[in-house]
Amino acid sequence: MTELEKLCEQALYEEIQELGDGKSIVRDVPTGKLFYRKELKVFNLQVFAYLKDHKSRYVPRVESIREDGDTLIVIEELVQGRTLEEILGDEKEPVSFGERIRILTELCDGLSYLHNAEPPIIHRDLKASNVMLTEDGVVKIIDYDAAKIYVSGEKKDTVLMGTHGVAAPEQYGFAASDVRTDIFGLGKLIERMLPDNVDAARIVARATHMDPEKRYSSAAQIREQILRIREHPSSFDTRMEKLVPGFDPRQKSHRVKARVFLAALCAAILLGGVLAVWRFGIYPGRRREAMHAGLTSIQSAAENKDDPAGAIDSFLLQFPYEKMSQEEQRLFRDSMEIALAEYTEADERTEQFYKVLSDRNVDQQALETIRQYAEIERLLDSNSFRTALEKLRSYKDAGSMDAEEKWVNALQLCMKQAISSEKSFNDKGEVSQARRALELYGLIMSGDDEEMAEDAGSSFDRVFQAVLDQADAESRDGKNEDAEKKYVMLQDFQDTEKTSQADLEEKISANQNLLDERIRDNKYHQAESLVEEENYVSACEIFEELGDYRDAAAQAQKCRYLTAGQHMENEEFKKAADAYALIPGYEDADAKLLEARYKHCESVRERPDDTAYDWITGLADAGYPGAQDVMNTMYQWHVDIRNEVNLIIGSQQSVHIRVYLYGGPPDASTCIKFETIDSVTGDRASWTSPEPTSRGGYEDAMYNIDTFEYSLFEREYTVNIYSDDGKLIGTWTGIFTKDFTIDD
Repeated sequence: MTELEKLCEQALYEEIQELGDGKSIVRDVPTGKLFYRKELKVFNLQVFAYLKDHKSRYVPRVESIREDGDTLIVIEELVQGRTLEEILGDEKEPVSFGERIRILTELCDGLSYLHNAEPPIIHRDLKASNVMLTEDGVVKIIDYDAAKIYVSGEKKDTVLMGTHGVAAPEQYGFAASDVRTDIFGLGKLIERMLPDNVDAARIVARATHMDPEKRYSSAAQIREQILRIREHPSSFDTRMEKLVPGFDPRQKSHRVKARVFLAALCAAILLGGVLAVWRFGIYPGRRREAMHAGLTSIQSAAENKDDPAGAIDSFLLQFPYEKMSQEEQRLFRDSMEIALAEYTEADERTEQFYKVLSDRNVDQQALETIRQYAEIERLLDSNSFRTALEKLRSYKDAGSMDAEEKWVNALQLCMKQAISSEKSFNDKGEVSQARRALELYGLIMSGDDEEMAEDAGSSFDRVFQAVLDQADAESRDGKNEDAEKKYVMLQDFQDTEKTSQADLEEKISANQNLLDERIRDNKYHQAESLVEEENYVSACEIFEELGDYRDAAAQAQKCRYLTAGQHMENEEFKKAADAYALIPGYEDADAKLLEARYKHCESVRERPDDTAYDWITGLADAGYPGAQDVMNTMYQWHVDIRNEVNLIIGSQQSVHIRVYLYGGPPDASTCIKFETIDSVTGDRASWTSPEPTSRGGYEDAMYNIDTFEYSLFEREYTVNIYSDDGKLIGTWTGIFTKDFTIDD
């Protein structure tokens, strides 16, 4: 896990109570669970990293660790109960002998867990105030601030730590701490808990020897000795009378046989104790470690796209599925689901997975469960929470194995993602993150976990209100497009179950929808801003969209009028006329309409379009000043004459002449006559088009000469164009160009 991920994880804890000295009680927001948070200036990171990854019932569970400069921030299980110091000091409720023995044996088990770590963990401050009993009576060894990792070959501790009176001699700088340092502290605890017991005194004497070499080498050895302690130790003879029927301490043979019997009995008890420690203490721990390592290897192979099927086969050879406990089988299925999530269902490696599982006697129900939840893992990894929860609900309703646990885990993951999205929105203001948070909170609200649904509902309303407040602020500041995105987004969530908006709806009319009202108001302000920017077209579109909202219709009319005025200023008379035509009766729009049409006709009088013919007729009929003159000009033929080189080969010279025809009476056409005059010789050449040409069309003619005496492109010529009634409709005089290219 990266430092950023650790920081994000710890940011989800909410402080409940400050305890002082960098310690406090915090709450995990998604789950509501309480934890103990502390900031350490002196610490061993390796110790807390091991405790986080290796759980034990005798050690508070470490949830999270993070280094912040020279400080270590630890989130760990909040142990509910009393310290051994408080229990022993309570005179009203004295602790029974049997309870004291039980506490000491569990304390030994806890130390064995620490000392069997790789490398061993040395607590270095074992005392009554650092031992707690939970409300269920479970012994917990707490406070690992002074703990260290055992380093082979170390001469002495670099940091001297421990409590005066219970700390071993080596903790004062005489030697390096090791597991026997904790044995010394355990001996001091036994001395305090069983002060008048002869058997206990013997154990204490060896455990607290000044020379570490002469102490017990492990807590397991002390545990065996504690189990032998009796509340009222008696003489050997008295014990034999209780153990051996007919025993007569006055007969020497009886005493010899009793000693032999006692030795054999002790050996049997010792062997049984060793086997019990192995069976119930050492072996399960080592088996769990081996299984954990194997499952980690499988997941690593899947992540690296190596050979997970081979790793599974090797694992099941060592740990057959049918011989696992129910808890181990569940752990195995979980690991397979995570590993399979790395591949698609169609991947050939997925089938290799299932083949190995089937070949190694994993039952069909387990195979189907793994297949189902591997798909769920893929969906969760891709943040497809809705689909994942829908499938999990169906599995849960059908009573599928592990479904209830997976359902709760998915909801918790969904909650964490929602909280993360909400935080991102608060930090960066990204509306997409707010949408994501609202979607996820909505999913949790539809679940069947009442506590999480209630938390999600509160969070949903908080995000909804935050987005709404931002949108209102943006609308007031003129950031209308940003505001509209948020308003429109909130519309998708306004009917979400459990959404409380009563306090918001009081601000507007009871007959209006809150978000619709604000969206329209935001659009109105946006259009007003566009008017100030003289962007009348865009403003008009928004006012038209608003319809009957406020005075939007009148504002749209005004925008059309102003738009037409802009077109007039830009001499875009046709566009201006079209705009004025949309607002008949508005101010002087009717008069402006006629002016715009006339100016358009006037501007195209020699090259009129269809619209100009339509408009000029109406203007002339209405007697508009100048309209008749413009119409007369439009009804005359006009031409545009162009030329280019056609051919120059030896004495052969040719020019290409093209004439475009414009104007004329509506729907009329004419044959075009070309006449070319040599300005030097006065020679004339003419050609008439065989078919009539309509306005907008063109005709081509060639003028050719055959001479070496002069160049066609060095003397001046005149080109006259006539309509079919003999009227001259265009003329051109000049030197034919070699560079002009006719535009077809």
